[in-house]
Amino acid sequence: MKWNMEKYQPRWNEVKERFEAWWNRSSCGRPLMSVIARRNELSGPIKELPPSSSNEQHHLDPDYNIARYRNYLHTHDFMAESFPNTNVNIGPSSLSVYLGAEPEFAPDTVWYKHCIDDWDSWDFKYNPENPWLRRHLQAISRQVELAHGEFLVSPPGLLEGVDVLSAMRDPMQLCYDLIDRPEIIKRHLSVLNGLYHRYFDLFHQITKDEEGNCVQCFQVWGKGKTIKLQCDFAALMNREQFREFTVPFLREQARYYDRRLYHFDGVDALPHLEALLEIEEIDAFQWTPGAGKKPTSDEKWFPVYDRARDHGKSLWFDIYGYATHQETVAASDRIVKRYGDKGVYMLFPEMSRADAEALILHAEMNWHS
Repeated sequence: MKWNMEKYQPRWNEVKERFEAWWNRSSCGRPLMSVIARRNELSGPIKELPPSSSNEQHHLDPDYNIARYRNYLHTHDFMAESFPNTNVNIGPSSLSVYLGAEPEFAPDTVWYKHCIDDWDSWDFKYNPENPWLRRHLQAISRQVELAHGEFLVSPPGLLEGVDVLSAMRDPMQLCYDLIDRPEIIKRHLSVLNGLYHRYFDLFHQITKDEEGNCVQCFQVWGKGKTIKLQCDFAALMNREQFREFTVPFLREQARYYDRRLYHFDGVDALPHLEALLEIEEIDAFQWTPGAGKKPTSDEKWFPVYDRARDHGKSLWFDIYGYATHQETVAASDRIVKRYGDKGVYMLFPEMSRADAEALILHAEMNWHS
C-alpha cells in the first residue's frame, strides 16, 4: 500500500520526529500539541449517512464508520502535531470477548456478560476461530483498506491483567478471589500476558504503518509496538494487592513493547501512584481524575504530575473542561511554567481555525526552554 499521510497532515515526518522527542523527554522547541481546527470551507464532499441501524453497527461496521470519519476529515484541519486516525473496538476490553465473554452493545460503550463462575474449570486459551475475533480482524482489515494509507487505524483496545478478569468475572467476587484464591489468580494473569502479546501482534500486523509503527488511544503515535497500559480495578485493591497482582504483570508486559503509555484512572487509584511509577518500563503517564472532578490539567493535580516527572515519565495533559479559549490557554501556560517543554504533550479541544493559529503562535513564542 502507498502511504499518503501528508494528505491531511502535511508535516507528518516532522510530527513523527516530535513524538519521538516527547517519548524521550527531550525538546522539540515547544511542547507536543494536538490541535484540531474546524475548517471554514469543506475540503471534500460530505456523504449523507442515515443513523446507524443498531448499536452493533455503530461500533463495528467499517464502511459506515469510515464514511463518517471521512466526513470529519473534510470539515477539520489537523494542526500542530495532531494527525488523522481512527479505530474500531468491541468496547474497552476486546480481549475479554476473544476469550469467551459476550458483548452487550450500548450507544456509547460495550458491556460484557460475566462468564466465569468457577476458576477451577476455567482455562484461558488462544482461539483463532472465536467468531468475535474473526469479525474484528475483518472489520479492522476493511478499515485499513478504506483508509488508503491517508490516515492510521489503531489496534483495538485489548485491556490487560485484572481488568480483563473483572470484565469476565463479577468484580465483587474477584475482590474475594484475590484473598481466597491468590495463586490461581496469578496463574491466570501470567497466561493472560502471553495471550495479550499474541492478540496484539495479530492486529499490529494489519494496522502498522510502512515502518512498523502504530497509533494508540489518547492520540499517541510511537515507533514500533506502542501500547496503552492501565488497571482500573486498582480502585478496589489495597496497596499490597496492587503490588502483588498488578505491578509484576505490568512490568513483564511492558518489556515486550517499544513505547508504553500508562492510563491512570480515578482518584481511588491514587494510593497506588508510587508503586506504579516504580515500573521503569513505563515511558509516559496520562492521568484521568474521573467524572465530576476538576479538569485533568488543573493545578490541583500538579502533585500527581510532579511525582511522575520525578520518576522520569513523559507527561500527557488533556486541556479540556474550560469555559473559554482564554481559560484553556491560561491553563496551558501554568503547565508549561511548571514542567517546561520537554516531555510534555497537550491535547486540546476542537477549536476554530483562528483560535488554533493564535494558540500555536503563542506556543512558539512563549513555550520553549
